[in-house]
Amino acid sequence: MITFWKKPLFKFFSLQYKILILSLVLIITPLFTVGIISYLKSSEIIEKKVSITNLNTVQQIGRNLEFIFQDVHDTSLFLFQDKQIRNFFQLSPDLPAIYLQKQKLATEESLIYLLSSKKYIHSIHIKGFNGLTIETKHALYDLDPKIEQQVIDLRGRYLWISNRIINYNRSTINALSLFRVMNDLEFIDRRLAIIQINIDEAEIAKIYENNSISKAGYFFILDQHQKVISPLSNTLGKPIQPDFINNKLLSRKEGYYEIKSGHQGFLVTFYKIDDVNWTLINIMPLKELLKENSAIQKVNLSVIIISFLACIAFALLFSSKVLGPLKQLRTLMKKVENENFDVSIEIKGTDEIALLGRSFNKMSARLKELLNQVYISQIKQREAELKALQAQVNPHFLYNTLDTIYWSSRLEKAPETSKLVEALSKLFRLSLNSGDELTTIGKEVEHLKNYLTIQQKRYQGMIDFTIKISADEILDCKVVKLVLQPLVENAIYHGIEKKGQPGRIDISISRQNNQLIYIISDDGNGADEAELNGLLSRKAGDNNRGFGIQNVNDRIKLYFGAEFGIQFYSQPGQGTKVIVTQPYTKGDAGNAASNDY
Repeated sequence: MITFWKKPLFKFFSLQYKILILSLVLIITPLFTVGIISYLKSSEIIEKKVSITNLNTVQQIGRNLEFIFQDVHDTSLFLFQDKQIRNFFQLSPDLPAIYLQKQKLATEESLIYLLSSKKYIHSIHIKGFNGLTIETKHALYDLDPKIEQQVIDLRGRYLWISNRIINYNRSTINALSLFRVMNDLEFIDRRLAIIQINIDEAEIAKIYENNSISKAGYFFILDQHQKVISPLSNTLGKPIQPDFINNKLLSRKEGYYEIKSGHQGFLVTFYKIDDVNWTLINIMPLKELLKENSAIQKVNLSVIIISFLACIAFALLFSSKVLGPLKQLRTLMKKVENENFDVSIEIKGTDEIALLGRSFNKMSARLKELLNQVYISQIKQREAELKALQAQVNPHFLYNTLDTIYWSSRLEKAPETSKLVEALSKLFRLSLNSGDELTTIGKEVEHLKNYLTIQQKRYQGMIDFTIKISADEILDCKVVKLVLQPLVENAIYHGIEKKGQPGRIDISISRQNNQLIYIISDDGNGADEAELNGLLSRKAGDNNRGFGIQNVNDRIKLYFGAEFGIQFYSQPGQGTKVIVTQPYTKGDAGNAASNDY
């Protein structure tokens, strides 16, 4: 059976699809390019415009916060200078309680009146060093001793912190609090009280909400350590995510930049609030900024879809009118590929497709004729091979002849002769191996032992041989036949004989991971290592030097791959070591062999 076409390496890709793709490329590519460029340009313009607008908004909110913080600061100065408040905290706590209570109420009424025009101030709490306090709203004002000491150390300068105020009903108010020490104006080193003015954080949040461009964005305030102090949510006191930190944020008073966190882009706009050294930050998802650009996207997508449908319609029309005959021709060629040559195509028209059809009909007829010729030639070749095989010597005749000689020598009481004949008979039988190229370690070792039996008789003890097998389990491993014997023969003729003195040849067989390793080493004359390894790859010369070894190496690589084979290690005068690698593959055990020889 003859195959004229090989299986294609790649999946069939019809001309119809090629025309469709070409049309799509020619039509959609410029549209897609223009669409992308226009979209990117408009996105850039809109993004810049919205970024500047958002910066102006953040600036306005920041200035509003600056006004509030400055007003709170001014309020603290007013309290600092209020004579009624200073006189109250100069009173002795040992005065009658009714008098102290009356003074306290009078002072608190003036504070409440003061706060009536400042809705963003939640409360004022003043704790005197004389043990007296005044407050505009009843709440628990437990001042942390560390903060109190920090305020005292500031010696009249103010301190802003984020805070939580606990009401008597156990509800909490999120606040930003100003602390400062009130000193006696006449005796400036004398501390009278600690002023605490609390801004309701909800009032600050209203400023965010009323001025925000989009509900998707959010505001927060960072202190000088980049920790969140507003809004007072789960992020309170925690540092901002490193993704949102930029050199601009650390070095400039105001500005904006883009960052990417996770798989989403953000616009970060910031404004540093004077005096308090805080930073107002607005974070806005970039997709929110580009909502206006969605119309351009829809137009581009609509044009691409319409163009795509037009290309499909054109491809279908072209397929029915032009590609139909080509599809028929392809079907017939598939039949020819399956060796059916009794096919032909009906010719219509005089165009290129018609010419192609005529050529196909001629090719089909010619292939049918050539197939018949090749078939006849193969039959004749098989007949010649059969005659050649019949002319060869029948191997069974040779086995029987050697067996007759063996028994004749036994009857003639020639045990050495019978032993050699028996070894030669087994050597010949194992070499043929029933025509199989693969054998087992057990049979390969048995073949080698029969060979060594003959060689030991020839050399009369001049050469010592040892065979070591690491484990019985490798005896049934599948290997290429006739590997050990040629290598041992090479060690005898080119190593020991050239040395001219008695020598030794050691053969070891072992398993290393998934490889089977032969090592044949001799203490013979040695040779140039590079020259020996060169014999494995070059063509044999006229004297066929290295042909047997190269044949062994080629057979191993043919059966198991290029990573296996023979490697020589040798130096002149120091012997030779040959390492053969084959894969470790279990097979039929065959004849067993002992571990030592």
